Amino acid sequence: MEKTGSMRGKHFRHSASGNANLPRPFDQTWHVYVEEETYGPYTGHEIKNMAAEGQIVADDLVHLEGGSGWTQARQDAVLSVLFSERHDTFSRVGSAWARSAADQFRSPRRAALILSALALLATLWVVWPYYALHGLFSALRSADAEALAHRIDFPSVREGLRSDLNAMMLQKMKSSGSDSGGLGSGFAALLGPAIVNTMVDSVITPQGLATLVSLGRAPKPSEAKESAARGDDNRDQARGLGFRNVRYAFFSGGLRTFNVEVMPERDDASGPIIFRFNWNGTWQLTRITLPDDLDFPTKPDLGNAVATSTTQPAPKLPKQAEAPPLSVELISKNYRPSNWRNSEYRDNLSIQVKFKNLTTGDIRAFDGALVFKDLLDNHILSARIEINEPIKLGSELTWDGEIAYNQFLAGHQRIRSEPLENLKIDFVPGKVLFFDGKLVEFKK
Repeated sequence: MEKTGSMRGKHFRHSASGNANLPRPFDQTWHVYVEEETYGPYTGHEIKNMAAEGQIVADDLVHLEGGSGWTQARQDAVLSVLFSERHDTFSRVGSAWARSAADQFRSPRRAALILSALALLATLWVVWPYYALHGLFSALRSADAEALAHRIDFPSVREGLRSDLNAMMLQKMKSSGSDSGGLGSGFAALLGPAIVNTMVDSVITPQGLATLVSLGRAPKPSEAKESAARGDDNRDQARGLGFRNVRYAFFSGGLRTFNVEVMPERDDASGPIIFRFNWNGTWQLTRITLPDDLDFPTKPDLGNAVATSTTQPAPKLPKQAEAPPLSVELISKNYRPSNWRNSEYRDNLSIQVKFKNLTTGDIRAFDGALVFKDLLDNHILSARIEINEPIKLGSELTWDGEIAYNQFLAGHQRIRSEPLENLKIDFVPGKVLFFDGKLVEFKK
C-alpha cells in the first residue's frame, strides 16, 4: 500500500517521468523509512528527485521490493550511486568543521589562553580603582589642578559635603545653644549657610583635602589664606599623603562603587573619612563622608564688634514652644544587605514609623527630619524625609522608608545593632501642606 505525505517539511508528488540515461534497475521500487515513518513505494527515478531536494539523505533506510531487508540508501546496490559523491562531500566538510572546532574550542592551550584573558580583565577591573586612588594622592601631592579635575567630580563632592556640614553645624549649635545664646548665637544661625559654603570651598582644594586627611579636620579660612600666600609651601601638608593613610579599600554595593576608608594621622582621630569612587567611564571621587565629630568652627569670627557692643550680656528671650503637628512612633527597623541577583547594589536600613496628625486640619504632605536617640536622649542619627501621603485630622499613617547603610558611620552601625526597645525617635517638622492650600513652615 502506497503512503504519501510530507517528508522533512516538504510535500512530495510521484514523478512519472523516467530518465533514459539511467540504467533500467532504477525502474524498480523501494519503500523509504524517514523520521520514524514509512513511505512508498517509489521508483529509483522518484528517489533521485527527492534526494536532489534533500527529502532523502544517504543515512535514510530503504527497502527494495522483493529484497531481503532494510539498508541505508548509500549502501543499496542501485541507489548508492545517487549518494556516494554527495555523502563524500558532506563527510569532508563535516570532518573539516569538526577538526576546526576541536582546534578552536577543545585545545587545552586555547582554553587556557581564554581563561587567562578573562582573569586578566577581572584583575584589571579590580586594580583600576586602586590606580585611580593613587592618581588622586599624586595629584594632591603635586597640587595638579588639571589632574584633580579629572579625578574628582567637584559638583557631587561639594553637594555631599554641604549637606553633611549643614547637619553637623545645626547639631553642634543645638547642643551648645543653651550656653552661648545672645547676639553671637543669632549671628551664627543667620550666617550658617555662608559659613558652610566657605568651609566647603576651603576643603575642596589640594591643601584642604590634605589637611582633612592628615589632621582629621577642615582647614580654617585663615589657614587657606596663609597657604595661598606661601605659594608652593601649601604642598607640604600633602607630601606624605599616600596609601599609608588607607585603612580599607574595596568595592561596595556592586562593581561600580568603590569605598576607601582614610584614617587621619593624628592620634586622637575618632573615625575615618570615607572617599567614595564611582565608575562613569572612569573612576572619579564623587563623595566624601566625614566623621560625626569632625573638628570645625561652628560660629563666625565676629571680632570685637559683638564683644564691645554692650557691657551686659544679652538677655535670653523665653522660648515659645510650638505645638508639634505630628507625633511619630518607631514600629520596626531592619538591616537588608545588598543582593546583586535582585539588582540591589547597596545595603539598606529599612524602617517603619507611624505618624499621627495632631493639627486641626487634614494634612496633604509634609517634610522634616527623623531623629534617632538612645534612652538617654543622646543623638544617634538624623534622616531627612519628605512624605506626599495625606493624613486626615486625628488619623494615622504607617510609612516605610530606607536609609542607605554606610558601615563606616557609627550612627548607622548603632541603628543596625541596637535593639528596637533601646531606640527613641523624634520628628522635627519642616513644612506642612494642608488640603485647603495652607502651608506652614516650622522654625528649625
